[in-house]
Amino acid sequence: MKVTPIVQEATEHHLPAILAIYNEVIATSTAVYSLESSTLEERRTWFRSRCSMKFPVLVVLDSANKLLWGVERRMAGVPLHSRAHGSCAA
Repeated sequence: MKVTPIVQEATEHHLPAILAIYNEVIATSTAVYSLESSTLEERRTWFRSRCSMKFPVLVVLDSANKLLWGVERRMAGVPLHSRAHGSCAA
């Protein structure tokens, strides 16, 4: 069976799943420059900041409600490619 993923802009409703993915990345990799888990309030502040700067936060949902998320990253004003990070049930 072919799965057709759905890409959409994230909402605050998606933050618990995004937080779970982010904290898993902190715990299991060196992809994030942090040693401590984030809180839901910290992710909410991050999300609102990105939205206010018009930087998209995207989620991808498959038919099993598995969620991936990605953000466009900018470094020194130069856009870099988007990345998807982890997965978590929505």
